[in-house]
Amino acid sequence: MKQSQPGNSLRAHRSPGVPGIAYYSYRPPGCAAAATPLVFVHGYNRQVEEQASALRGLCDRLGCPLVAPYFSSERHPRYQRLGRGADGLRADRFLDACLDDFSGARAAPFYLAGFSGGAQFAHRYAMAHPRRVRHLVAVAAGWYTFPSDSVAFPRGLRTAHSLRGYSLNPEQFLQVPMTVIVGAEDTGTRNLRQSPELDASQGRTRVERARNWVAHLRLAARQHHQTSRVSYLEVPAVGHDFSEFLERGRLLVLIEAALLDSGAGEAGETVATASGPLVCGIQPGEACHAGA
Repeated sequence: MKQSQPGNSLRAHRSPGVPGIAYYSYRPPGCAAAATPLVFVHGYNRQVEEQASALRGLCDRLGCPLVAPYFSSERHPRYQRLGRGADGLRADRFLDACLDDFSGARAAPFYLAGFSGGAQFAHRYAMAHPRRVRHLVAVAAGWYTFPSDSVAFPRGLRTAHSLRGYSLNPEQFLQVPMTVIVGAEDTGTRNLRQSPELDASQGRTRVERARNWVAHLRLAARQHHQTSRVSYLEVPAVGHDFSEFLERGRLLVLIEAALLDSGAGEAGETVATASGPLVCGIQPGEACHAGA
């Protein structure tokens, strides 16, 4: 892939024969060649360059490179579901191709984070490729893939007609350390997928859906005789806005803390922010149902 060097020190990478940018990257000064990369996936509005630029300071502190794929609306309109794009690649394989290009070979396990639609992609990628993800940070996803093999993907694990050739195995993906973050004021419905069935099964807002997903993951871990490795952080006075998360929710601090404590689970949930303590009280097996 070809590279260019914009003024903001991100590198833009292009695929031969494919129009537009494939991904952005950033490598901090003195970063070790073998350092674990942080992959960050943009939201539905596809503000990849702006969001990747905001993460450079975090990568400087962690001493890790950044890879930020660009899922354009033309090539990958359904990247959140790992769907196949107009370039012939499924979204998860497109990310793999970006990482292979960045590292020169099949990359070792990496940190994976995403915001909004990017959080949808990120948690589904981690479920499909658990051995590749060292820690998942899902911020304000609109809806989730629940650990139920009786429900078809992308709402559940049954992949007979989707993700052909892949089996979503709870015993494997439940071992991935996960941090789920949502703003406490993220209760609007703009750009939020809704249907009577989805609302009834997951909740009517991103807060309800995040709580429900965490609760079901913890219950699934207990059913599989595993220790839950999912943490839940609900940030006060923050809605569904990336800039607000950065300025008022101290998002970079929360991501940094999560990645530095990849063994965190249900006990590691109380984190102080400039706006006050995080709200966290989801217990194993407890769900916050729509309308509750």
